[in-house]
Amino acid sequence: MQNVAKLVTAGLVSATLALSFVPADASTRIYSISELDVVHQAAPEYPRAAARSGFDGWVDLEFTVTPTGDVSDVEVLDSSSRVFHREALVAIQNWRFNPVVENGSPAPVRAQLRFTFQY
Repeated sequence: MQNVAKLVTAGLVSATLALSFVPADASTRIYSISELDVVHQAAPEYPRAAARSGFDGWVDLEFTVTPTGDVSDVEVLDSSSRVFHREALVAIQNWRFNPVVENGSPAPVRAQLRFTFQY
């Protein structure tokens, strides 16, 4: 049991972020994380099932940054395994951003992010 706890902790520390640049369509701009001002971020926990099986993975997410800087409308675009979905979704819901200002007012924007799970 201690070995699983160590793997979960190691997975949390090793969770990395990468960016995906695939617009949903030509009229919808997808913001990159580098264009957004992240106020708070949370790394996903390493899923116990993945730790027990000893495998790495990733999840690509698309989400809305609201005019208040919260995250909403999160979608899983792709992943290496469903075992990583829950932890990625929980983590991104805890992220906060400074609002994006377009035409002088805070506006909702779409963004994409990849959580990579490694231990």
